[in-house]
Amino acid sequence: MKRLGVVFSQGCTDISAIVKNLAVGVYTFNKPVIAYVDAPFHLALVLKTNLKHDTAAYFQGLAGEVTSREGKFSQSTTAKLAADDLTVSPLDP
Repeated sequence: MKRLGVVFSQGCTDISAIVKNLAVGVYTFNKPVIAYVDAPFHLALVLKTNLKHDTAAYFQGLAGEVTSREGKFSQSTTAKLAADDLTVSPLDP
């Protein structure tokens, strides 16, 4: 069960071993260099869990450099974008 990321609620559980053993994937996203007031733009974030998966199609037509970073993930991984000076829509992860 630990390997699957299931944590039981029987007292305090040290989850450091669970986090240490999470699967690793590649997060790919676009980074627009310039944004204009009242001009919407789209951001995409794709989690590649199979290194052979080609993600280029997800970024066609989107502004900015496509960037990739390796990181851990689990079945309940979510992403949420927030900013002080712009409106983010939708607000949900």
